[in-house]
Amino acid sequence: MGHYATFWDIGRPACSRTGQRCRVGCGLLLISLAGVLWPRVARGEATTQPDQGAVEQSSESSDAGKATSTSANAEEPRRRLVGWNRYEGEWFNLRIGGVVMGDVAGYSQDAASVEQVGTLNSETQLRNFRLTASGQLKFPQPWSYVITGEYEGFDRGTDTTSSRVLELSEAALTIPLPHIGRLAIGKFKAPISLERLTSASNLLFMERAALLDALLPSRNTGLMLSNTAIEEPMTWSVGWFNSVFSGDDDAANTVVARVTGLPIDEPDTLLHLGIAGRWAQAPNGELLYKARPEVNQAPHFVDSGQFAATDEKDLDLELAWQQGPVFTTAEYLADWVNSSAKGNPFFDGFYISTAWMLTGERRPYNRAAGYFGAVSPDHPLFSGGWGAMEVAARYTWTDLNDAAIHGGRFSRASLGINWFASDNLRLEFNYGYGRLARSGADGVTNFFQARLQFVF
Repeated sequence: MGHYATFWDIGRPACSRTGQRCRVGCGLLLISLAGVLWPRVARGEATTQPDQGAVEQSSESSDAGKATSTSANAEEPRRRLVGWNRYEGEWFNLRIGGVVMGDVAGYSQDAASVEQVGTLNSETQLRNFRLTASGQLKFPQPWSYVITGEYEGFDRGTDTTSSRVLELSEAALTIPLPHIGRLAIGKFKAPISLERLTSASNLLFMERAALLDALLPSRNTGLMLSNTAIEEPMTWSVGWFNSVFSGDDDAANTVVARVTGLPIDEPDTLLHLGIAGRWAQAPNGELLYKARPEVNQAPHFVDSGQFAATDEKDLDLELAWQQGPVFTTAEYLADWVNSSAKGNPFFDGFYISTAWMLTGERRPYNRAAGYFGAVSPDHPLFSGGWGAMEVAARYTWTDLNDAAIHGGRFSRASLGINWFASDNLRLEFNYGYGRLARSGADGVTNFFQARLQFVF
């Protein structure tokens, strides 16, 4: 007999075991909802969801810079608070944004799955709490900056050895270089993978495909030069990073490059193609690949274990097709490892997803960076409408078995429902059917997930 933790029991077992964490998570979620949602509902104020994934920040297009006096000769204030979370000054501007996510997850397992990963119990979790300060320094060519601190950060990637739950996940300064592009300096996402570059709050499903966390790190510290080409249908990025800037003893270098293009770019139809490559030295002469089954509360399903290696090379291929309310994406990621001790293993994986926006909205495309942004409902719940509704499906495959490495093969088929009540509030439900081939067994796990997300 398999072990079954019902979805309806979610919250009670977890809170009995980790009640303090649950109460803190629920408290933060309720405080954030009350403190951020109420002022907007009361005033009928429109908001724009911040794009946390971008290093470069777009110029504000609001009326913040306009004089509020009705006199034609009145002087505009040199500095002022534009809103509760915005400041406009003579030398710089500032916007404070954030994300709060609360998750629940339940499972059903067969006997082989229990043998492989142990008994999985339903759990409630504060998935992510993030605060971001971003803006511009008002030079003749404005410099952009972004600083993000978060609890239970999304983007750990292959950096799964860290036990830190509070961390500075992003700190970057972007400097425009006339006729060349933009130079980013600091800690930010390396330019590889369409889904990795998409902000965690704007993903199609609750978690990124397992293969991305298994094979790629998330944010790195270093330099990146990027720009558009051919009047924005194309983007290119080249980055150099070094682990010594992140506190490692060994100065391991990483070089990443990405090119994207829009072969089809019409008002109702868009085709995105991308290719990226990555070469990275192994920090301290070792590599580790592992990932959870697209559920943050679950343990790692695939795990190569730490092993000796000198470097790795990655190739990522991207495709996205958007026609009206239909949105399809796919990626293939290959990883070649230089490890004589383990027979130079080769790992790879892919995902393909498709979604249909039942209410007709479309995901906006960031032409400066080559990825998709946040859904904005045409008829928000708090303005007399019902928000936006989306249904989605995805299949992912991750293979960490090759040569002397037996990290496992994991596949998952997922269905999702997304309700975007407003630009700020999102409710989502995910179901997943996962198969894990590892430790001489083939285990089956059903995943039941839900999330309440608030962005400000």
